[in-house]
Amino acid sequence: MSESTVYLSIGGLVFSITGPSRYMGALNEGRYRDFHRSAAEADLALNVHDSPRELEELLPPSSRKVFDSNTVWSLWEGGGGIHMLLRSPVMGGTPYRLASFDEGLTTGDVWTIAGRGGHSLLEGERDPLEFPLSEVLMVLLLSRGLGLMVHACGLESGGRGLLFPGNSTHGKSTMASLWRDRARILNDDRIILREREGAIAMYGTPWHGDMSDVSAEGVPLTAVSFLFHGRKNVLAPVSGARAVSMLLRRSFLPVWSREGMEFSLRFCEETEERVAFGELRFVPDKGVVDFLECRI
Repeated sequence: MSESTVYLSIGGLVFSITGPSRYMGALNEGRYRDFHRSAAEADLALNVHDSPRELEELLPPSSRKVFDSNTVWSLWEGGGGIHMLLRSPVMGGTPYRLASFDEGLTTGDVWTIAGRGGHSLLEGERDPLEFPLSEVLMVLLLSRGLGLMVHACGLESGGRGLLFPGNSTHGKSTMASLWRDRARILNDDRIILREREGAIAMYGTPWHGDMSDVSAEGVPLTAVSFLFHGRKNVLAPVSGARAVSMLLRRSFLPVWSREGMEFSLRFCEETEERVAFGELRFVPDKGVVDFLECRI
């Protein structure tokens, strides 16, 4: 089976991904297109394979489990590397994918079992970066002093980078749809924050929520507005420990790593020191766009 390589730039990090067409096709479609780039030196080089045997057998004998989500993935360390086992409810909780990385997270292999036990890959599972691998991999990388991924809508309007963090049902996709005609949407669900040239920059990711608009470009972060539903549009400033805590609670965190958690907290503190934070209670109509353009 022929192989190909795709280069992606996500959050300012370059990934090279090499594998057979049955997996690589997903990386040439839809949500990934804006993240393609020409061949370049990769921060992380991934090779994608079909697994010839049960995935647990590919784990180094010395591996120990360091975290279990108790749903669809677990994290392991051993043999000089980091390993992630992914499970599928369709396959009765049996692991269907193993991602193994060197300790420096510069190279990795993604092994996938297909067609075992009468099961074939689901459409989403053909994507070698599909959830939860994409989410956990980005957290692993960013928590090593590189940045933070936030559960948020992010957009650029008139050179301003506006971040709207929120939990599920708080209105991230709604906010993206309201701004769609007047802004460039980076993503309506997952945004990466990084320090760049002495400022905080934000980047879109391919992994969107209800709205498929995404952008790979980084823009300077101007304002952070935490989303809440309200009877009228109100924007109130928030600062200090409360603001830091609110951002931390809406971030994807490396809960298995003390060092990673300490860095994530420091990054939230530094972001609060550099950028205006506020609580936005809003009515879900286009009036909130006019309201914000006068205040941010």
